[in-house]
Amino acid sequence: MKKPSLHFTDLELLKTIQKEYVEAYLGRGDQKERFYIQIDCKLIAEKMKVDKELVFQRLYTHLEKRHGYKNDDGSNVHFFALRVGDKINCINYPYLCAILANMEDEKKELRITQIFAVVSIVISIIALVFEGG
Repeated sequence: MKKPSLHFTDLELLKTIQKEYVEAYLGRGDQKERFYIQIDCKLIAEKMKVDKELVFQRLYTHLEKRHGYKNDDGSNVHFFALRVGDKINCINYPYLCAILANMEDEKKELRITQIFAVVSIVISIIALVFEGG
């Protein structure tokens, strides 16, 4: 049996959660904790073929710390909450979607910047070749 991977990106993790729980979010009804969807870290790990503890730790110690915040009234807005009502391991699904959209935009911008850099280098090399020849 192949060992689970220890390497995955935040982008891969969030895309997997978004895809796996979109139906749960859309079918949630009018719940009090309507933004929070309970997730199964083991299921996500299996889908990604990664270690389940790393999925939980990435969500709880890294992404919650990075994206969770306090409102002006002192209330907390969690990205990943250990408990919401009677549910455990809950993701703030609309916030996850917003963060994921931002990450994808940043990735596109980086790709465009890299393409421009490569094109600039190629043009510079061509100019040097023709100037020298």
